[in-house]
Amino acid sequence: MTTTDPLHLQTVEGFGTVRVDPVDPDRDAVLIHGWVNEDRARFWGMGGTTVEQVREVYAHLDSLTTHHGFLVRRDGVPVALFQTYDPAADRVGECYDVLPGDVGVHLLIAPSATPERGFSAGLLTALTAFTLARHVRVVAEPDAANEKAIARLVRSGFELGPEVVLPEVDLPEVFLPEKRARLAFFSRRQPAGAGEPRRIVTDKSAAEPARTGRSRRSAPVPPAATGPASGADDSGRRRPVPPVRPGVSRSPVR
Repeated sequence: MTTTDPLHLQTVEGFGTVRVDPVDPDRDAVLIHGWVNEDRARFWGMGGTTVEQVREVYAHLDSLTTHHGFLVRRDGVPVALFQTYDPAADRVGECYDVLPGDVGVHLLIAPSATPERGFSAGLLTALTAFTLARHVRVVAEPDAANEKAIARLVRSGFELGPEVVLPEVDLPEVFLPEKRARLAFFSRRQPAGAGEPRRIVTDKSAAEPARTGRSRRSAPVPPAATGPASGADDSGRRRPVPPVRPGVSRSPVR
């Protein structure tokens, strides 16, 4: 359990207290490694990575100004990995008209031996509040084949956009194959957790931490690819890119 002040602390009635903190690559790599290497997380695109590769991926993410990683806890227990990014600095920006105030999001919910009805709705209530504290519209781009993620977004109040093809990215430091995705949008005017209304009891939000590093539209930090990318390891293969996998990946459905 972290002892620093959270970026966001919110109690959702009937769900619990949600805390959002920046990912600490050294502290959190082992935990995240276990989550992303499960078959249920295949859409996240980091299957087969080592703990050290996961640490390196999130250390790189932490250096950027356009992409941010967060560990989410409910009542002190880690339950999700949440990421936000600037769509204008990502390949999704080539597929729709990015508006001022847009923010892209990716969510990976931790595995659980006991499915809990309404879990995703409660979690998304807090995460949309956190995200919209500084932005106007949330943009998700789950894999078009990830029907569970798309259905979960709709139940949570997202409006579906068109199906698009994210272009291949082939650069010295990053390779991502072409990907078919379904856009989904959530604006401030929409009620959070529209599919299952919940009352926010307390809400403490803070700005995302200041980051250092460069932002290049021509070299985005894109969704994690299935396979190696982003820099070479000792075998000559490129390391996995930061896992900015769109949508919600979880099984079984909470």
